[in-house]
Amino acid sequence: RDLHSFPTRRSSDLADRDHSIAKIAVTGIDGDDAAQSTAESLAEVLGAELTTPEDPTADLIVVGSQASAPHGHIALSGASRHQLDSARSSALVLPRGTAIEF
Repeated sequence: RDLHSFPTRRSSDLADRDHSIAKIAVTGIDGDDAAQSTAESLAEVLGAELTTPEDPTADLIVVGSQASAPHGHIALSGASRHQLDSARSSALVLPRGTAIEF
């Protein structure tokens, strides 16, 4: 199915919803600011707090791809894989150099 055929939501739709994402952690930034800027954008819309990757109470982990990944591809470092393996929260993994604005 074509990705463009899926319904989309405006940022204001997200802010109006009852949500459970209060803390967002960012990891795997390796010189690529896509994960950080995505987390900041989402936190602003949701009214969430940015926290450290070590915070066990994070509701969402935004993960960037490692420096060796080609632009637009996903490659996770060992540290990021370990964090995801032990995470109890949802994760958003981003391709190298690909930020999402909410």
